Amino acid sequence: MSGKQTFKLVLIALIFSLSVLIVLPEIPLIVDSDYLILNSSIGGMQIKLPGSKEGEVLDLNEFKKGSGIGESKKLLFELKNKDLENKQEVISELLSVTQKRLKLSGVSDFKVNQESEDKISVTIPPFEDSDRINSIVTGSGKIIFRTVKNPEDWSQDKFQSFYLESDRWQDTDINENDVQGFVNVMDQTGVYKMQIVFTKEGRQKFYDLAGKNIGLPIAVYVSNFDYPFIMPMIGENILDNTDMDPAVTNTYPQYIIDDYNLQLKNPLPVDISATETVQVPPVMGSDFIEKYAKAFFIGMLFISVYFLLKFNVRGLVFSYSLLLSVLIYLAISKLLSIPIGTQMFLSLILVMGIVTYIGNAVHTKIKKDVISGIPFEISFNQIFVKDKNAISYPSMLVLGLSLILYFISSGFAKTFYLSIFAGMLAVVVFYSFLFPNLLWAFKGGEKGREK
Repeated sequence: MSGKQTFKLVLIALIFSLSVLIVLPEIPLIVDSDYLILNSSIGGMQIKLPGSKEGEVLDLNEFKKGSGIGESKKLLFELKNKDLENKQEVISELLSVTQKRLKLSGVSDFKVNQESEDKISVTIPPFEDSDRINSIVTGSGKIIFRTVKNPEDWSQDKFQSFYLESDRWQDTDINENDVQGFVNVMDQTGVYKMQIVFTKEGRQKFYDLAGKNIGLPIAVYVSNFDYPFIMPMIGENILDNTDMDPAVTNTYPQYIIDDYNLQLKNPLPVDISATETVQVPPVMGSDFIEKYAKAFFIGMLFISVYFLLKFNVRGLVFSYSLLLSVLIYLAISKLLSIPIGTQMFLSLILVMGIVTYIGNAVHTKIKKDVISGIPFEISFNQIFVKDKNAISYPSMLVLGLSLILYFISSGFAKTFYLSIFAGMLAVVVFYSFLFPNLLWAFKGGEKGREK
């Protein structure tokens, strides 16, 4: 065996080991004996995300569980004004707006329902941020610019007091009708700032207001929240370029800005408030994952037995390649935070089907060629070199298409396309690297005929 081939086998072993470590939950290893004391663990890794300002980590302790698979959270909301005459019409519009907001926000697994004549609910899996969902659903989409009520009371050391006390401010005539949204921009010094994008009339109204409040802050309240979204100081050079929208120093992550934008563009018909959050037991049952795993591995066992009986020792090569491909898929899914749910189950079946089809076609072709007297090396070269594009092109096409659809879709479909992407990535690794190298290593020297 050449050094190059040995290196590839070592790399396959490393891929197998790393995939197992990623897939495994944290398993404690505790030994306390006369010969060995061990207090450690394996699996459940935590990976620090590069570029994270707050030291965020990717927790690989366990797979996320989608709605219906694990326990869910049901967030309840009610109308603030319960004396409306057209409640059903308002509730219907409220359900539509909530559905649209959650889809646009990137929340992939949720259900919106009407609970009563003045209540709606949003059901989400436990890994979703309840506080963020509450903010997205209850945000009115309104904006109001406010100025200091008594300018003589203002001083820089009272910034916190003014930020916390809404009665120090007075409303202006600049509201959500004058604002198109908020965007992150980079200034000439390379610093990111948040730009307030006004309508033409709104921009003029803002600069007229700013000119009267130089040296004072202006507070921007959004979605009826208690505290200002931003509270910039108006500098002396504010009127230097009134053709451009103003920009302020930004401390918010991108998703906060995006959430406010979608509230602004999809305002609520009436004000609502969050009431309570209740736990919902798994719809599929608490042991569904265990039952599915057993059925899945029984299926893998039958496939392995079929290949072993039909292709002898080469069947073992395929069985190991299949197992490794499934592990790689699960590891990719965990790294991409794909929740266990319908999307993952469908893509996992797809991976199994494609890999099994490829393995059966390859082995059948090699077996037929060897029986016909064609050396293994020639048959192998024909399949994995000359005719490789017959499988690799369709696989790469589906891989790229699923990634494109992921970025332009939302909700259930977004997670489904991400799952397909992970599955096709595992298929590409199987066909282009795992299977041919293992097959060549363990059967490459065969030159005899198969009977």
